[in-house]
Parts: sequence; structure tokens; C-alpha cells
Amino acid sequence: MTEIYKPLITLIGAGLVALVLWASQAAAHDWYPKECCEESHCHPVDCNEITGDGADMIWRGTHFPKEWVKAAPDGGCHVCIIPSINADGKPVGRCMFLGMIF
Repeated sequence: MTEIYKPLITLIGAGLVALVLWASQAAAHDWYPKECCEESHCHPVDCNEITGDGADMIWRGTHFPKEWVKAAPDGGCHVCIIPSINADGKPVGRCMFLGMIF
């Protein structure tokens, strides 16, 4: 292969990888219910960061009442957090999806 084409092939390959990653993220976001997710407020999280206190499920200090917790179709853990701040100065949790309901 001629040396002149190597940078072009590398650039095309990088563009294809970026396109595949972008498309997979867009498809992953499609299953979140509209009542949980405004724009792009839902995202995957590490399941090990989720705890419970008996009444709520908690992720990084944001509380989700158990009635807001649903099963995740992909088996992972996800949270939907609206950027507005509640009276305690914390973001508002809208929905939580768990691969396994606690």
C-alpha cells in the first residue's frame, strides 16, 4: 500500500468507529420512557453505586422512591435525573432502572 493512503485509511477507520459508537448510544437511549427522561437525562450507572434505605433507592445521594424503580430491559442499572435542584440542594431523581429489582 502506498504511504500516501495510510493517513486517509486511518482517518476513515476512526470515523467509522465514532459513527458506530454514536449510533449505539442513541439506540440505547431510545427505550427510556418519556415520563422519566426529558432530553438526555437518563444514563447507565454502575450498579454497585446504588444502595437502599428501606424506603428509597439511592444513587450518589439522589433518592428514588421505590415506586419510581423499574426493571431495566438491558439488565443494567440506569438513572434519570432532572438537573433542577430540590429543597435540599440536590438534583431531582425521576426514575431508576435496575437489572435486578432489589
